Amino acid sequence: MSLSHNLDISSESIWKIHAPSMQTKQLPFFINEIGTFECESNFYTKRNEQRDFEIIYTIEGKGEITYKGVTYLLEKGSAFIIDCYYLHHYRTVGTYWKFNWVHFSGSSADVYYNYITRNSNYITLKNFNYFDFHFNILLSLSSRQNLSNNFIASQYILLILTELYFSNAEISESLKTYSSDIQIVLNYIANNYKEQIKLDDLCGLVHLSKYYFISVFKDHTGSTPTEYIINYRIGKAKVLLRSTKQSVKDICYSVGFTSESYFIKTFKKLSGITPNKYRLTL
Repeated sequence: MSLSHNLDISSESIWKIHAPSMQTKQLPFFINEIGTFECESNFYTKRNEQRDFEIIYTIEGKGEITYKGVTYLLEKGSAFIIDCYYLHHYRTVGTYWKFNWVHFSGSSADVYYNYITRNSNYITLKNFNYFDFHFNILLSLSSRQNLSNNFIASQYILLILTELYFSNAEISESLKTYSSDIQIVLNYIANNYKEQIKLDDLCGLVHLSKYYFISVFKDHTGSTPTEYIINYRIGKAKVLLRSTKQSVKDICYSVGFTSESYFIKTFKKLSGITPNKYRLTL
């Protein structure tokens, strides 16, 4: 990691460093560092090749960040999320900048980062007070580092990331515009998952081109139509494994797979174990 900085911050600033246990590192999200900085005019941080993510949002004053060659002004109501592996540089603009920040990692961190930043890393918060309230709970949780608090912290990081996601106006409008069309498709899949569903049939239901339909569907569900159908079938297979004595072969065909070997391979890929082992663990 490369790091240079001038921590021109007041004594009122807060900086808490965590040493997450192996158990904590298995959570969807966990804190590496968190704090509130009250910065004077000479504050700056410049780094790269740090393997986590950071959220910054302004409370008072102004700052700016340069990330991937583009500079953004950070005023109250704005937030920025950073993949800290890439070179970034942020500093005070003017004489004073107060901001909250958290470095986080976790098994789901990269997935959420990719969804949130599809349009931009810079985000205007739609509900600043809501966002700030949950961040301050997260900050208070970091005072006691134990597994219980780390579980709760993971939940609050998720709330913060969700607010960042829905603060993206373009995504929100897409969700609003096509939600009824996608619901038609989801209902169709639920009623016909046992059959061989073709992508062209799904596009025809909502009168969208194939390319645009896949894009809209992924915005709403987080997966492509093919991925969604496979996951739906595996979910139905799990119910049958749990509630019936049907053979794996019979279950495979009853949920829409046409190959038992492919079904077992897919089940193991998505669940981590084979169908027979899944049944034995119940």
